[in-house]
Amino acid sequence: MSSSASSSTLIATSLILLATLSLASCASPDTERASEAPPILDGTSLINAMYAEYQDDWFDAVRIVQEVTPYDENGQAGQPITWFEWVQLPGRVRSAIGNPVSGNCEIYDRGKQYVFTDGQLARQSEAPHPVLLLGFDVYKQPVADTLTSLQEIGYDLDAMCRTIAHGDAGPSYIIGTTDPDDTETPRFIVDAHQLLCRSLHYRSPRSGAMITVEFNKYKATAKGGWIATELVFRRNGTLLFSENYLEYEALDSVLDSAYDVENFQTDFN
Repeated sequence: MSSSASSSTLIATSLILLATLSLASCASPDTERASEAPPILDGTSLINAMYAEYQDDWFDAVRIVQEVTPYDENGQAGQPITWFEWVQLPGRVRSAIGNPVSGNCEIYDRGKQYVFTDGQLARQSEAPHPVLLLGFDVYKQPVADTLTSLQEIGYDLDAMCRTIAHGDAGPSYIIGTTDPDDTETPRFIVDAHQLLCRSLHYRSPRSGAMITVEFNKYKATAKGGWIATELVFRRNGTLLFSENYLEYEALDSVLDSAYDVENFQTDFN
């Protein structure tokens, strides 16, 4: 009798333990975060969480070789062009088009964009850079700077909702709207597990068109952090172009001469 009672007790205890482990393994990423960090209630708390998660484990600079493929209005792919990019966080990108020393280049330097053709400055403008901001800078620059730029783009940081799944990302936060089915409001989507941006949607300051950028195929870098190796751009839902990273290398830094528009060099090295 005593032996049977002991077995029953042991079985009951084991079942309870298994049930507890099962519930823990099925917990959502947000539930896992709740015991480790402040809850995410809006855009401001989400940006704080993204920065806190990676500020000490994210690359400072990266060199990228990418294939940019344009698409026509019928969705037909055009001739791919190779772009060579040097990104210095926060806020700086040099993009050489077709040939790294051709003189056909775009430089984005902390809110200002300069376009060079054959080594000569063709035009310049001022605007935030949403992809750089939410794919890179958010993890390295002061939170206040990120929040200011997001508001300039047009995101309502007080509006937030959640979605069970976004692509292959699983549970995600949507900032900018309280309706997960909203497709008209500027918004960005960050997965709840890795706190990586999965897509962003904003109005073009020139045309008012809704620009959508999908961040796909994230890969870890040798110097910390993650990089989306495929970006897909759409305008009002129509495929515009895609970027596929052929190579990427995390760096300690990029030379300041890469972003010197006053003394522009086709070969800044």
